[in-house]
Amino acid sequence: MLIPLREARPLMAGLSTELMDKMASSRKRARDKKMARKPLTKTKLLPMNAALVRDSSLSYHVALDGWRRGHGNRRMVNELTRATYMAWFLQCAGYGDAPDQLEREHVNRWGNDQDK
Repeated sequence: MLIPLREARPLMAGLSTELMDKMASSRKRARDKKMARKPLTKTKLLPMNAALVRDSSLSYHVALDGWRRGHGNRRMVNELTRATYMAWFLQCAGYGDAPDQLEREHVNRWGNDQDK
């Protein structure tokens, strides 16, 4: 919530000019840091290579299996969150448009239809 300047002046009257200068300079530094972001690397800009995809997929599957077995920790929650975001980004890019019949066949094939 922003306070109009004329209402803020009485609040700031008790602050020393040294403290006010320090506050202003810290805001300026924070603004400069936001503007001076590190450039993205080549690996961040290009599509993922096959080895990285396999490693990520394995990590997501191990985290899900560990979570389902009741051995969850912060790292597993982080991996599952990353997997959820990855699935969402892929679905937004059009990779999640497979018909529901494929999912049903997969579930029936592996016998995991207890959840449905």
